Amino acid sequence: MSRNLDDLIVTALASGRTWVQAAEAAGCSVRHVARRAADPDVRRRVTEVRGHILDRAFGTASDQLAGAVATLSSVMVDTEAPPAARVSAAAKLIDAALRLRGELDVEHRLARLEELTSAREINP
Repeated sequence: MSRNLDDLIVTALASGRTWVQAAEAAGCSVRHVARRAADPDVRRRVTEVRGHILDRAFGTASDQLAGAVATLSSVMVDTEAPPAARVSAAAKLIDAALRLRGELDVEHRLARLEELTSAREINP
């Protein structure tokens, strides 16, 4: 199987394209894409590439986060802004802060569980 053809199929599928769109991008049949998509190695690669795509997107979003918070903060305290806009900005900031706090808490707890599991595997 041509690795280059698989790369085109994997990239297309990881980018959210349908089998038809992936076939068009790779220059092959939809049936071929379906066969390759059923292969566990191809599925693993699609997941891996999709993860890289999401990591890059998250990095870009993270770079813009401070500016977004500053914008919402300025709207929230702007006495010239309509009250609905000020309340909306405040609500978005609170919601984002609470979600981030919850996600960080889960991340810390998971890391701790992984440490404990690792320690048990080393010292049963």
